[in-house]
Amino acid sequence: MFPYPSGNMHMGHVRVYTISDTLARFRRMLGHEVIHPMGWDAFGLPAENAAMERNISPETWTTSNVAAMKEQFQQLHASIDWDREINTSQPEYYRWTQHLMVLLFKRGLLYRKQGEVNWDPVDKTVLANEQVDAQGRSWRSGALVERRSLTQWYMRITEYAEPLLNDLKGLSGWPERVKTMQANWIGKSQGFTFAFSLAEGDGQIQAFTSRPETVVGATYLAVSKDHPILTRVSPQFASKVRSFAAKKQIEKHSGVDTGLVAINPVTGARMPIYVADYVLADYGTGAVMGVPAHDVRDYGFAMERKDLRDFPRIVDDPSGNTELPYTGKGPMSAALQHEWVGLSNTAAAEAIIKFATERKFGHPVTQYRLRDWLISRQRYWGAPMPFIHCDTCGVVPVPEAHLPVRLPPAHTIKLTGHEGSPLASVEDFVQTTCPNCSGKAKRDTDTMDTFVDSSWYFLRFLDPTNLTR
Repeated sequence: MFPYPSGNMHMGHVRVYTISDTLARFRRMLGHEVIHPMGWDAFGLPAENAAMERNISPETWTTSNVAAMKEQFQQLHASIDWDREINTSQPEYYRWTQHLMVLLFKRGLLYRKQGEVNWDPVDKTVLANEQVDAQGRSWRSGALVERRSLTQWYMRITEYAEPLLNDLKGLSGWPERVKTMQANWIGKSQGFTFAFSLAEGDGQIQAFTSRPETVVGATYLAVSKDHPILTRVSPQFASKVRSFAAKKQIEKHSGVDTGLVAINPVTGARMPIYVADYVLADYGTGAVMGVPAHDVRDYGFAMERKDLRDFPRIVDDPSGNTELPYTGKGPMSAALQHEWVGLSNTAAAEAIIKFATERKFGHPVTQYRLRDWLISRQRYWGAPMPFIHCDTCGVVPVPEAHLPVRLPPAHTIKLTGHEGSPLASVEDFVQTTCPNCSGKAKRDTDTMDTFVDSSWYFLRFLDPTNLTR
């Protein structure tokens, strides 16, 4: 991993690069040819914020840090091949980052869409899900993340969810805990989708569950803030639902009653429908069935609401423990009277799946926790997205011969940290012509997250000065 030039070298750098230097020297002594290069992960939000605090340009701040760190590396006498030095903020590097984005776009693996995104109110930019911690805070600024509806660039990494998961099996020598963490991040779920009819009028809600046997004790449905069913909310509940849907801040266990009621397709029981923060529109169907007795998240949500606290146990713990929520296996509880009482929960799941499939109100589903990667940012110090927006032709990639799309000089932009992309204020940058029809068009004003630069840098070390194909 190459360092981020955030300032002077610290002992963390000394530690890891002393180790790599030791390995490089050892392999050379054994007669191997060794590449031991160095580069700089030089774009990114911290550099821009630090530069604004000091009233200098991000380029000046980054360049001075690179020079200082390089001098310190040389003082360590590490056996680094400086002829292969790369810097992700230099046009000679990000020209190829942009080239890769154009290739991905042409192959349908990079796309724009509008949807709810994570917004950092301090750093004034969107964040990928991985940049938000379990408490709903930005991992950089620490601010409570807000949800906003914006059009952004996404990389279609979900296309490779199954191959990524399968290839973990071939990683011999990797610690099992690391492979488990990676598998959990991909998060493959094989479950079942039930169709819940509305109690009044026509229409259905499709809700996913990884434990179909628990449908017999589901007590509510939870839907995302932009679920289509919310258009059916009555005037009595509409203002509260609108208010909640417009709420920017993400809060644990936050939700509101829609006033709508669904019918459990297995038991016929009436179930209130809530809109909830913990249900995401782009995961599964945007709706889940609430089973508080056997899901930690559902349990927390139900315990916050008096009308949802009365819920049945569905699966017994074979050890006799009565604590809830219980997420393990066991026999179907006699607390509810149904034809599957006494079966193991696994056998009951198979029986209920067969029951629902035959009656056509459910079907098996495989889904993944992995989401497509949101890569665009509304800040200056990053590689510009290499696309042009034309009213006639739509989104058009910048032709290969015109790459790189260079950042405007920092002195032409007022970096304030306010909302909106700084590049949008530079008319000479924005206004252009369409490569297809030669009509008036505008450049994309988003830049890429720094993790895009650091996703492919190891390949550049092999041929660091090549400016051609």
